[in-house]
Amino acid sequence: AGLHDVRKLVPMLMQLGERHASYGVKEAHWKILGQALQLTLQDCLKEAYTQEVASAWSTVYGFISSIMIEGFRSAMTFKGGALGEKPAGASVCDDAVSTSQGSTITRGESL
Repeated sequence: AGLHDVRKLVPMLMQLGERHASYGVKEAHWKILGQALQLTLQDCLKEAYTQEVASAWSTVYGFISSIMIEGFRSAMTFKGGALGEKPAGASVCDDAVSTSQGSTITRGESL
């Protein structure tokens, strides 16, 4: 949903970044996740992990994370919290998550 339509994708990524403000995420985590993604791809793809593949994933992750960080910063500013600090009463996970098929999974429930 939205992968072929940036007008839908950008707001979805902004909202996702905003939600991360309540998960205890710090802005530095996005860089660490990007590095972990590249290492995982390198490990899984082996010789198919070329410089071209690394560059493509770096570009995609950079696009996604920059928009999410913008949403995260917006949420942190709105909540009056300092960037990277966990807001009071924040939990690590949402109680429920909506799937791409439109169903909802609640905490403790498996896919």
